[in-house]
Amino acid sequence: MSASRERKKRIAQNQEPLAPQPKQPKKKLSEGWIFAIVMLSIIAVVIGSVLGFRLWQQNRTVLTVGEHKVSAKEFNYFYNSLANNYFTYASYFSIDTSLPLDEVPVSEENMSFLSYVADTSYLEGKQATNGVYDVTVAQLLANTAKEQAIQCYVVYDAAKAAGYELSAEELAEIDAEIEALIQARQDAKKAKNFAEADRIRDLLK
Repeated sequence: MSASRERKKRIAQNQEPLAPQPKQPKKKLSEGWIFAIVMLSIIAVVIGSVLGFRLWQQNRTVLTVGEHKVSAKEFNYFYNSLANNYFTYASYFSIDTSLPLDEVPVSEENMSFLSYVADTSYLEGKQATNGVYDVTVAQLLANTAKEQAIQCYVVYDAAKAAGYELSAEELAEIDAEIEALIQARQDAKKAKNFAEADRIRDLLK
């Protein structure tokens, strides 16, 4: 065979269409994996929504004092401090603390005890029925917390107007108290005194 014919044969072979390659079947996820992925996505959305809602709850404004907006987190600081005092005095007076505070009514019987931890002037003008007021301990503490928050910002504004500022030593003392509370909470958790740990946690909020 001549060289020219050999060349033509090779060209013809190269121009022939290639046989189609069989397609590789795509790997499909099993139903178990699909279910797991869907469930993880749902859980992530739920957790994100809950955390976002809690963050909004903590930072929403519940009280306005002049130009100051008191957030729920700040308000809870005052309320939790009062609630902790309530439980401390209750242990001294052997008062039952098994019920939630929003289920404990204020009565003439516990009025003298409550005067140690709350501003009972909130009850002025309210009448007791059979010695019981239509007010719970939680409502009384919440009103006292509101008054304390207002007073705190009034004093703050007055001090600021007078040019008073905390010294470096006073700021250091505050930081030291916070660190001491954090350490006390860690010690309580190590000792498995979870009630005390929760009490300190509420103070740090």
